[in-house]
Amino acid sequence: MPRRTARIWKFFSVVNIDGEDKRKCLKCKALLPTPKDASTSNMINHLKKEGHDEQLKEYESDTEELNNNTKITSFFDQKKTIHERQREMDEQLVRIMVRQNASLSFFDDEDVQARTKMANPDLKVYGRWHYCKEVIPSMAKEIKKKIVQQIGDGYFSITSDGWQKPSKFPALLSVTTHSVNENFDRMDNVLATIPIEKEHTGEEIAKLIEQCLKTNRLKMDRLAAMVRDDAKNMQKSCRLLEIESFQCSAHFYHLIVIDALKSNQEIENVIRSVRQWVGGTHRSSLAELLKRFQKSEGIEQKKIPMDVPTRWNSTYLMLNAFMENRNALLKIQELLCETESSRKPQNISQRDWTALKRLATNLTLLKKEDFVIIKELCKILKVFHIETCRLSAEQSTAST
Repeated sequence: MPRRTARIWKFFSVVNIDGEDKRKCLKCKALLPTPKDASTSNMINHLKKEGHDEQLKEYESDTEELNNNTKITSFFDQKKTIHERQREMDEQLVRIMVRQNASLSFFDDEDVQARTKMANPDLKVYGRWHYCKEVIPSMAKEIKKKIVQQIGDGYFSITSDGWQKPSKFPALLSVTTHSVNENFDRMDNVLATIPIEKEHTGEEIAKLIEQCLKTNRLKMDRLAAMVRDDAKNMQKSCRLLEIESFQCSAHFYHLIVIDALKSNQEIENVIRSVRQWVGGTHRSSLAELLKRFQKSEGIEQKKIPMDVPTRWNSTYLMLNAFMENRNALLKIQELLCETESSRKPQNISQRDWTALKRLATNLTLLKKEDFVIIKELCKILKVFHIETCRLSAEQSTAST
């Protein structure tokens, strides 16, 4: 027998007469036929027609209560859905911002906000502070929880490195975990980036690393080793934590290259000249000349990168790009030499002409022998570049 859940059945029952189901009114004992669609409308109409006012009033009261409860439930279900969609949209925007390597001002961009509102008219569009205070910390918390669950009670190692932007405070200390699962699949995750607000001593670094691991409920006695750079404070922090440690191989290569380039005065002079020229090409007047001669020589129009002492392989990348632009740079040098004896061309402003004359005075003249040295240096440095890239890959085991 089908389940009868409608409130009207409170006043009726089912009786079988000659093999046919009839609906019996509990008030007046009248028998009603059962419609083919099993609807309840004939029972409701019976209460109205026969004047069963008490039963009809009770039925209508029950129905109204049911409708109100349904509306309340529907309201909260809708709220829950909107809340979940809001969270999903916020987290999606954060992931887009990260992939684009954009700053937090991404969330304040008028076009981003307009498009977001157009796609989700029923959701709220927030600025950067909402993401800084609410969304990103919440996402970070969930990521940390998953990292800790992955490691569990197993052994793990860490990589830790500190860095600081010139004139920026505070410095930052990263902690990356390395572990394997039951299938021996390697898992590498950035656990935290910690501000170093005091002196960068071994004691302070050891304290920050220990606090980070304990706060995230990782056991110090399961920490097997740490990959670090060659800095004395990093070495000391490992001794204080009483853990095995070894130097990042790629960083070790980097130190070898720096020392080797400084050991020969002629090589050092050539690199100094290259830096002068590269710095000049980053200024407006020389930058325009470089674009002009790159075009005429059929060279891809792009800046020559300046090397950075703390950036691996940056000297090789600078020298290699400088070598690729050899013909364009020599044409620029010819033009600069002409500025000492010729008059200002009509198609160059006085300001640019003065800047070119200043550059001709300040820049060291490039010799053919310099490019021979640069070419041979690139051959050697390319080997270190390839190895550093290999060691810097995500699945490398001996590099930060």
